[in-house]
Amino acid sequence: MGVVYDPTVSYAIYPKDITDQAGEKFTFALWDVKKNRLVNTFESIYSNIKLLSVAAPMPVWSPDGSQFGLVGLFLKGQEVQFELFKVGKDGQTEQLTHLTDIAAPVGLVFSWSPDNSKIAMNLSSASYMKAEHAAILDLKSGQVTDYCVEKHGNPEKEPIWSPDGTQIIVYDQYTEKHSRAILIDIVQNFAAVIAEDMEPVGWLRNP
Repeated sequence: MGVVYDPTVSYAIYPKDITDQAGEKFTFALWDVKKNRLVNTFESIYSNIKLLSVAAPMPVWSPDGSQFGLVGLFLKGQEVQFELFKVGKDGQTEQLTHLTDIAAPVGLVFSWSPDNSKIAMNLSSASYMKAEHAAILDLKSGQVTDYCVEKHGNPEKEPIWSPDGTQIIVYDQYTEKHSRAILIDIVQNFAAVIAEDMEPVGWLRNP
């Protein structure tokens, strides 16, 4: 795990040690590079075992660099909660999802749409058994749409947005030796397999 800078390299997110009497733990912290000061730490929405800090994916900056997304991992009573949050450069947090009773963002991976208005993510629920579902959060309405497209294996593979923000590609490793790339069109509301035994890594923009 390292440091993640915003597009202007003015702010940085990094893991911060918050070890206490309960044990060795870490959270994330936001640093103002130009002013050389700590903006905020986020132990109220993210607190994890320090031993796992090397493997924990970092928060993700929005394309315009105005905010970043973070899958919260925290205790509520005796239960571990997973919800998606956004954080501004002032360090203020806002909970974006309230899925605990029905599902949870999984794999700690997600991706912003090019216009910063939506977030594509993977959802997990006991009803999905071993598979995850591809879903999209509309930041303006707060609505989460489950596209009922199953994803197996490789939970660390985030959805890939088309440059115009109308489609995403998700990776489904449905057997040990076989995988497929599935395109989801969020405007025309359809999904289709577009490649077999290939792992998508990006989207080429026409000149």
